[in-house]
Amino acid sequence: MGPHAGLLKLYSSHWGDFETLIDVSKPAKLNGPYLCSPGQDYWESKIKIVFVGQETNGWAPKSDVVKQMEVYSNFGVAKGYKKGAFWQIIRKIEKSINGKEYCCASLNLNKFDVAGKRPGKSYLSLIEKFDHILLDEIHHLEPDAVIFFTGPNYDRRLVKLFNAELVKVNDFSIREFAEIRSPDIKFKAIRSIHPQRIQRLGRHEEFLTQIINSVNLSSNVELLNVEVKGQNY
Repeated sequence: MGPHAGLLKLYSSHWGDFETLIDVSKPAKLNGPYLCSPGQDYWESKIKIVFVGQETNGWAPKSDVVKQMEVYSNFGVAKGYKKGAFWQIIRKIEKSINGKEYCCASLNLNKFDVAGKRPGKSYLSLIEKFDHILLDEIHHLEPDAVIFFTGPNYDRRLVKLFNAELVKVNDFSIREFAEIRSPDIKFKAIRSIHPQRIQRLGRHEEFLTQIINSVNLSSNVELLNVEVKGQNY
């Protein structure tokens, strides 16, 4: 079974549950679910990197699982999308580690957003029931590194999901940046504050350098071979 077939089978097995959630949540506008379908550049990457965000800022809902995965494929991990701190820092990480852009895969902890925004508490309690799917997604993606841009407010869910502990890294506070460690994790896993927060703090170079170093690059890869200072992204 190929990687896309595995993801399709995974999402198909939960499609009825997704539809039920959308139905019981009316009249709220749930966008999603966010279903991954990475391109060939991801599978051919020297170091396969998966980025995990919080939730989408609007995402087209479709009538079946294949069409929903096509929304992701057509988006092309934000190919041609120039705005937004989230994707801009991802482009720089890709370029520094793999020498090219648009070669990552992306997931979200929350499979849905509500009217283009973070789900409120009542909806989060429902959406959180799908957290276990993230484990299966990562299993099918076989990454070398997973970078969680979920910020500290979702740490409880990550610790529970991965049966993990958060470990402080260098001079960062544990709320800013942490390594996720668990005997069950076979890839490098780190959690950072959200790129929008990094941008507001003006700490682009500091975070970008630490993220790249944390991925454990081989000695022949030059760190930060792209410009990271100021407001370039």
